[in-house]
Amino acid sequence: MASVLFLLLLLLLITRFPGNSSVNTDVQRGGSVTIPCHYGHQYRYHVKYWCKGYTWSHCTTTVRSNSTQSKGDVFITDVPDQLVFYVTMRNLQEKDAGWYWCGVGTGSPQYEISSHYITISTGTKKVRTESWRSVERGASVTIPCRYDRQFKHQVKYWCRGKAWRYCTTMVRTASPQSKGDVSITDDPGKLVFNVTMRNLQKENSGWYWCGVETRSSRTENDLTALYLLVTGGESVTTPVTTPVTPSSPAALTKETCQTTNAQSPCALLIALLSVALLLLLLVPFVIKTWILHKKLKETHTTRRDGENRWTPASTKDHEDEVTYSTVVHKIPAAQRGVNKPLVDPGDAVVYSTIAVQHNECMSYGDKRAESEHREALSSAELANQEV
Repeated sequence: MASVLFLLLLLLLITRFPGNSSVNTDVQRGGSVTIPCHYGHQYRYHVKYWCKGYTWSHCTTTVRSNSTQSKGDVFITDVPDQLVFYVTMRNLQEKDAGWYWCGVGTGSPQYEISSHYITISTGTKKVRTESWRSVERGASVTIPCRYDRQFKHQVKYWCRGKAWRYCTTMVRTASPQSKGDVSITDDPGKLVFNVTMRNLQKENSGWYWCGVETRSSRTENDLTALYLLVTGGESVTTPVTTPVTPSSPAALTKETCQTTNAQSPCALLIALLSVALLLLLLVPFVIKTWILHKKLKETHTTRRDGENRWTPASTKDHEDEVTYSTVVHKIPAAQRGVNKPLVDPGDAVVYSTIAVQHNECMSYGDKRAESEHREALSSAELANQEV
């Protein structure tokens, strides 16, 4: 039973964490989110899908790029030149929380591109910004981050990373206000601070956060996420994942699963976990098999020894081991009379010794023949003594 549970856990890990990353994004109730789904050149002319469900194989298609491009507050837009399609969801409510999947196919969803877990937050965000921005390589971009009046004099910051709790601060309105090609300026009169990034390259693509510092410890409502996509030149064909919220089922990967390609630490970690689980399954099986084989071997050896110990020896073998001699009585013919005994005590008698070699494994028939032979010899000796 334990082995079956381990196997099910392994299958769950493989299903939940494929080569593509499955992480979480948190959206304010009533808010909107736009999710980019990247694909390879081979899927350029395939139909693109956005479906909802706990697993890819059982998800329900919400929108698709060839016919139902919008349904309610959900929209899908394919941009083949950039090898990406976008899904926008507006006016999100608690019922919209759950697993979503980006996929491609011909007549139906066939290949998973990436998966996303969306949670709906009922709290009030202290900072707000757009959900994504696309910029040409080498260009610059300015991101506005708006905040409420009560945070007018608080320190604002810009950080990068998939997890809001562990993102790395790049610039702050206190200090440093600039670092390399990134700078931040605060405009309290308009309740907005702006972040400018210059000379953007494809490695600058990723998740960024607008944040405001408060007296209490950092919470998810202190920040809001934005995905920056740098296009042009070599296309980014690996799946884009969404930021992690530790309160979601995807929190397992908040520090380690920074998956953007097949050689990521998350993929390596998952591979190691899979190997470890396989070993846990195989080691008990190998030990049990070895013990069973050893017991069977011992039983077979004991049975074979018993058969060798009690197997009767063949009559031929014992006949070869017994030496027979002829007893000759030398009696002159002239002295023989009718009433005289066959053997005269005075006659010369030639005796021979019969040597019997015993075998440890003599059969019952051999033992009986030997006994009869000894009785015959005893009778002959008695007859000689009586004469």
